Amino acid sequence: MSQCFIELLAILNELWIFTVSIFNEHFTIGNIVGLSAVIIAINTLNFSKRSFIVKDSYDPLLKKLKENNKVGLYNTDRYEIDFITEFKQSYIHAAFGKKEQNLMNEIIENANFINQFKNVADIRAKQALEEILSAELPKWKSDSLEFLYVDVKVTKDLFSNIINKKALKAAYFMGEIEIVCWIGRKYVNILNEDIYYDESKGLTLDTYLRENTKKSNISEEMHQLDEVTYFLDSLEEKINDKFIEKTEFNIVKKKADSLTKDINKLSYILNESAKELIIPYYKIKKIGSAILFWRRSND
Repeated sequence: MSQCFIELLAILNELWIFTVSIFNEHFTIGNIVGLSAVIIAINTLNFSKRSFIVKDSYDPLLKKLKENNKVGLYNTDRYEIDFITEFKQSYIHAAFGKKEQNLMNEIIENANFINQFKNVADIRAKQALEEILSAELPKWKSDSLEFLYVDVKVTKDLFSNIINKKALKAAYFMGEIEIVCWIGRKYVNILNEDIYYDESKGLTLDTYLRENTKKSNISEEMHQLDEVTYFLDSLEEKINDKFIEKTEFNIVKKKADSLTKDINKLSYILNESAKELIIPYYKIKKIGSAILFWRRSND
């Protein structure tokens, strides 16, 4: 034991003796027990208050953040961020620093942006699909009737099937996407520029391609594929690119990534704040653990 430490103990001992000599008459067993009871009662009351704050405010917020973190971009589920707006009106929000408050604002902004994107994602996906089909299907026409237009019907969300390139073909074969190709003769009334059709008929994509495809037009390695598989395989990249162009999807994806990071960051901050409220000397213990870990890792 070092000399300095021995001297420190001696000083503390003298200080204790001095204190007892002054307040000697008050240092009775009854007073000590009473004082201890008061201290315990105050700490218990404070702990109850802090526990109530955590249970009443932090826990619901953390639960909602966890639920929203499961939403993601590649589905039709919407982010629900009203709870953050409500939290901003609470007295606890004022206790957070500017950095945390800005973080909440960014979560609200990006969540609303993603929700707005999802509101129109299927519409834009259908437009992208129809535009590419309308451009490509006439190239496969071989008889005297003209290709008029394509009609796409969707029974399930289309956006995720298009953005996940290999899913489009699967969705078609599972009946989630129906493609009808209309052929016939198109006439234009010169006087009023009305367009009308004659001998028009709708063919499923399978029938349209089967009746118009010549194996000689298909590359050697694709001969084993049916017409629809070959056709959709050849268009997946184009449809995907058209959708990305229409929706500025690269920007959407960046915002979605930022949203996920911000939700995780806010969850961490709230968890730490809750621990500080209900765990005595949490920060000191945390610092001590970090120092201990650092020392062990450097031994």
